[in-house]
Amino acid sequence: YDNVRRLIPSLPAAHSSCGHHDPATHQMILEATHRLIDGSASAGVHWREREVLVRTVIRLGSIEDARALWQAFVHEPERFRDTVPALMAHADEAMATRIFAAMTTADGRLREGGPAELLHLFGYCGIAQAERMLWEYARGDGTWTSECEAAVRGLLHLPCTSLRGEITATLLGYRGASLFPEYVPALAAKTGRSDLL
Repeated sequence: YDNVRRLIPSLPAAHSSCGHHDPATHQMILEATHRLIDGSASAGVHWREREVLVRTVIRLGSIEDARALWQAFVHEPERFRDTVPALMAHADEAMATRIFAAMTTADGRLREGGPAELLHLFGYCGIAQAERMLWEYARGDGTWTSECEAAVRGLLHLPCTSLRGEITATLLGYRGASLFPEYVPALAAKTGRSDLL
């Protein structure tokens, strides 16, 4: 795209993922972030351009961009679901904890309208209290769902020590079955059993 270059300011390519943000480093919010937010409000950004903008924020953004995107996301999570990877790239643990508190219910479910991609974010950002919720979404009712895939991806980033027995029993139950959630076997690495790998 001819206009992409103007969206990338001449800043060093600093990267700050969950738990590794240096609070002493402050960067201004990227033009790409403003475009994602303002363009969504006016419905004026084509989805292909949004993909480029999100990738730009992931590569060149900072926690300031994540904060700005979160303020938009929390009011319209479905509209801003495509920005979850940018939140993952730059949110620190404190911010991820706030996202978890805001987007989940007391009974351990995503709030209505909360996109499945948040399940991956919770695990990626090391939110330990999300383990049980992610496991419930991962095993679900035994069929594939978008929540199942995102939950498994999240669990791969967490220790899952308290879930080891349940994961093992679930995987053993899949033996000989022709239909099962295709992503759940990836959690075999959490069981400590080499015969399940």
